[in-house]
Amino acid sequence: MATRIQLRSLWRSLPSTAPTAARPAAFARFASSSSSSSSSSSQAPTTTSSPSSPAPKYQRPDLASKDLKSLLSISDLAAFSPDLDIHPSNKHSFPASKSQPFPTTVTYVTNPSQPRPPKQHLQAEPGEDDSIQHLAQITQLSEREIRNLYQFPLVIKRVVKMKSKGKMPSMYALVVVGNGNGLVGVGEGNSEEAPRAIQKAFNQAVRSMDYVNRYDERTVWGTLESNFGTCRIQMRSRPPGFGLRVNPHIHQVAKAAGISDLSAKVFGSLNPTRVIKLAVQMLHGGSVPIDMGEFGKKGYRKNKKGTGMRSADEVGRARGRQAVTL
Repeated sequence: MATRIQLRSLWRSLPSTAPTAARPAAFARFASSSSSSSSSSSQAPTTTSSPSSPAPKYQRPDLASKDLKSLLSISDLAAFSPDLDIHPSNKHSFPASKSQPFPTTVTYVTNPSQPRPPKQHLQAEPGEDDSIQHLAQITQLSEREIRNLYQFPLVIKRVVKMKSKGKMPSMYALVVVGNGNGLVGVGEGNSEEAPRAIQKAFNQAVRSMDYVNRYDERTVWGTLESNFGTCRIQMRSRPPGFGLRVNPHIHQVAKAAGISDLSAKVFGSLNPTRVIKLAVQMLHGGSVPIDMGEFGKKGYRKNKKGTGMRSADEVGRARGRQAVTL
């Protein structure tokens, strides 16, 4: 405590007109002398030289690390540093005016020589254009058709995955995509942020889109019935003007597929994920066999026997007469 008081009194005793480099030098000389005097009380006190004499090199035990030894080479802390300080040319001062009664100083931190990204990348979200271009290459749709698709994020929730580091939270999204004219798909995405999860689900849904065989481009063929676990769905075709009297999640799937007349009933589990996946699987029909579930993949539950989407020929063979569109 006494050493701190002596250092503070010595610092205040320095003249105010002394250069900035003189204060740290005098401070260091006194620190070295105080440390030597405290180590051996029998020795005589050392006399400090005048502030104008060069400062002798001293040892700092707290700067033994290689990262901190660079501080010893700093002679003037008030000098300009190109790595830590902002150049004076980046500071602009504006006098007071009628609209602004006080003077203002604006500092430009960004380097003006840094290249800016292209204009088309600034207008959209990062990675959005790249994903749309990639989807246009792997599908038969153009970039304009992909941007005009119906996009319904029906399920967005926070999930937790247990790992070796503990519980790792993330966001889960389930998106239904369709063009409103017989093309529909569903996708899932998982990311730390909800917008990124929705973007991933959208990309997967576009890749999984398939055509729905509609009757008169407004309803399904006959009656469809299937189940996924404890969730069972029954769909029926309806006359023109009937509308969509279905579950809210099936309503969005039918709207994305371009179905305007339909009635459906959900039995058992009302889990939105199961309802949406089963509804899309039933409408796809032939592309995914309704009795096989996720064919070729382990760990998926096989569906029980049911009836998926059938074509006009299949309905005609089942009824014993040809089905035609009037």
